[in-house]
Amino acid sequence: MYISAEELQEWLNESKSVGKHLLQGYRGAISNMTNDIVSDPRSANNSHIVNSDFSLNPKYMMGFTPYPSQSKFILSCLYVFPEHRGIGLGTHLIYTAQQLVKDKAFIQVAVEEKQIEFLGPFYKKQGFKTTGDRIKDPAGMVYQDYFWASFPLKLERVGRTIIVRW
Repeated sequence: MYISAEELQEWLNESKSVGKHLLQGYRGAISNMTNDIVSDPRSANNSHIVNSDFSLNPKYMMGFTPYPSQSKFILSCLYVFPEHRGIGLGTHLIYTAQQLVKDKAFIQVAVEEKQIEFLGPFYKKQGFKTTGDRIKDPAGMVYQDYFWASFPLKLERVGRTIIVRW
């Protein structure tokens, strides 16, 4: 099920469980996530893809923001609830993101340092590339960026940023 960024507040108002489940997913992916999905900059402008019965039985969620003018698709959160892991739902979400961008954009996802050992191989298996650089953001969080595109990418670190060229 697709929920646009413009529909987020309405969706949250429909059911308290939706907000609780979304926050659980964001906190599972972003360790210093705030309690406010609507105002936290890492989720505020996101559209979402979730399983159809998410409010009753959350299985997976993906929060993302497309930037068409920059040919960029930021994957802010990809989360599979623990009881539904190991059956390909994460791979399904990545495939969905890849189909959304096709040959129009690249996908970028930041993986927190403590999750790199676990998630790095997952993203690489899905065709993502990384410079291997670990970057500290202004809040002190250390992460590693992973990128995917259907076209060849050149990645270059400049300061605290990875520049993407194609």
